[in-house]
This record gives sequence, structure tokens and C-alpha cells, in this order.
Amino acid sequence: MSNKYETRYGVTFNGNHSFRKYRLLPTSAPVISPPEVKTFYVDVPGADGSLDLTEVLTGYVTYGDRDGDFNFQIYAPKEEWYDVYNDVVHDLNGKQADVILDEDAQYYYKGRLTVGKPSFGKNTAKLKISGVFSANKYVQDTYSGNDWLWDPFDFENGIAREYYQINVRNSKTITLIGSELIVCPIFTLDSGNLTAVVNGNRYILESGENIFLDILLTESNLDVTFLGNGVVTVNYRIGGTDT
Repeated sequence: MSNKYETRYGVTFNGNHSFRKYRLLPTSAPVISPPEVKTFYVDVPGADGSLDLTEVLTGYVTYGDRDGDFNFQIYAPKEEWYDVYNDVVHDLNGKQADVILDEDAQYYYKGRLTVGKPSFGKNTAKLKISGVFSANKYVQDTYSGNDWLWDPFDFENGIAREYYQINVRNSKTITLIGSELIVCPIFTLDSGNLTAVVNGNRYILESGENIFLDILLTESNLDVTFLGNGVVTVNYRIGGTDT
């Protein structure tokens, strides 16, 4: 049951691969569109052109959702076509999903799926799955207390982040690597007593998860110094709107 599209253009929906789980063979490369820029222009009477206020409120560009389309052929005996279709509808239709493209396996998209009406012909059965996804695509989790995801890791372009259970004795400084996705890092105090120092401001960490809304990680890297003695984990998503 080998086919060039199986390994090139497969899609994983919530951990289930389109071909290996559902016997869906892509008939074309999956398409997830770039997000549309949310622009804001104001016409100024008596002046040429318009005033661009796109970044005035936030200081950065914001984006709309992405659309995605996945076209498949059911690769199963004819008498099993409805079984495959029913399984796909049960698992995916209307569901929130993390979606990974085989050709871009270091990243995943988050959105809601819709399973279309199947097309049953004499010898072939076709099925379309579509989705609406958030603007950002996310780098797969590489720490967060989980085992390292070596399979999707891109050794040429990937960045390893070692922020899991950091042992602090008196003082330790780490650098958080930024991305296009603007986030508040989560500081989880596993044990001990620690204070985080960011941009000259001090934040006392309580046991468990700590989120400080004025600590924002952007595309620029961020230095964090921990004072005291204890063990801390820093967790945050990385990603962006790049296609």
C-alpha cells in the first residue's frame, strides 16, 4: 500500500495520521493559507492617500485566521468506504484539532475541522476535510516535562530549548529565545524559594505555575535571572505566522 503521496503529503489530526489511521490517500498537497493581515486605514479629507493605523493599538501587526483544505481518496476496498467515512466523521467533524503536515512536521496548527460530503464513484471514493486555524503555527513541544521529540526536530533550523527543571543555587541567568508569537512565559516553581528578575523588576515565584502579565516574550530574546535556591521550569509556546 505504498504511494508517493503517503509520505509526502500526509496529515496528522490529533495524533492520528490520515493514511496510517484512516486509509486516506492525499490526492494533492495539503493547503493551509497564510493569515490575512488585519489592516486599519483611515481616510484623511484633503490629503492624498490614507492614514495607516494598523499597528497603533498593539504596536505590532495582528492577523486573522487561516483556512485549510485537505483532499483525499479512500484507499480501502469498496465495501469499507462507508466505514472509513464514518470513522473520520466521528473523530474529526466539528472537532478542535492539532494538525501536522508531513512536509512541515516541526510545526502544528490549531483549529476546528469540517468533514465534507463524500464522493463515491464506480471505482474511487473521495473525501475533503477543511478547517479554520489560528493565525500562528506552533513549534512542537520540545521540553515542558515531555520526552524530546526527535522525529520532527529540524537539525538544520531547529532551536533546542533547555528550560525544564532548572536547578538554581544562589543565582542563575537563562535566556529565553523569542519568536514571532508574543506570549507570557509560565514559570513553574517545582521546589524551593526563588525570585525571578526580568528587566530590573523582581517577581516572587509561588509553588506551582506563575504567570506575570507584564513579562512578554516577543521576537527579541529575554534574559531572566533567578535568585535563591530551588528548581524551576519555564514553559511557553513558540511559533509565528510564517508559512
